[in-house]
Amino acid sequence: MQVYKLTNIFQLTTIPLDEAVASAHTGGWTESWWTNADVDAFYTKWSALQRARATMLPASAKIIGYRYTKYETIGNFLQPRGTEAGRQSYPGQVGKLTDLPQVSLHLLAQSGPPNRANVTLRGMPDEFMSGGEYGPTPAFKALLTAFITKATEGTFGFIGRDLSQASTRVLGITNDAITVNSIPAGLAIDDFVRMNRVVGNNGIPITGTFRVISFSLTAKSITVIGLPLNSTLTRPSGSLRRDLISFQSYTSMNVVRAVVKKVGSPLEKYRGRRSKRRVPA
Repeated sequence: MQVYKLTNIFQLTTIPLDEAVASAHTGGWTESWWTNADVDAFYTKWSALQRARATMLPASAKIIGYRYTKYETIGNFLQPRGTEAGRQSYPGQVGKLTDLPQVSLHLLAQSGPPNRANVTLRGMPDEFMSGGEYGPTPAFKALLTAFITKATEGTFGFIGRDLSQASTRVLGITNDAITVNSIPAGLAIDDFVRMNRVVGNNGIPITGTFRVISFSLTAKSITVIGLPLNSTLTRPSGSLRRDLISFQSYTSMNVVRAVVKKVGSPLEKYRGRRSKRRVPA
């Protein structure tokens, strides 16, 4: 399956009231979204999401560019298939001020139980953060609601583990062969399996994902590579499931609280003059 990572590029410059004691600072950050829609199909909706996001930015911030990367999902990992980037200009709203771009709003996004994802919106205007917490006016609450509506209309989501895969009880481990209660449905050679709460005879947890090299339906045994040394288990412990990732569409998004999230150096800045090339003698 092909998916796209859509990244908005932000920049914010502070506006000191007394330049005799303070200097302006500029920072940058990115916010990313995922979609499984075709490029032509999602472009209009992505632009609408960007415009909705810009309405919540202070006057000294703006979306200055974009980047999208195409991926192919293969089992439990993503294979990049090319990236495109460009410049844009979606400025913040006149009259809205901010103290620090690190002041952020934490949202919790749901994609049907049990998949969830955290969404952090940096650069929140100062007037909507009061007493250390989120305190919106009715007008700003309406802007956030419009933004959430754009984000949860079915086009956007996140890449997460496929938690719908059934788990099976781990009964024992001997010489890289894992005996289980039943072989997971759809399991194939070169798939990956993930251990959960499995503790070996030595008392050390056996965690991680392991590639399947063979399995037996009759013996209910899965042979993998990559198990830690001395991974022996002679009693039932924990569970195992087929490890896959998938695109999860946002179905809801709710405010959690005000948080602080770091920003980086400005992403659009002057570059120094390149030094003269030295010609070998």
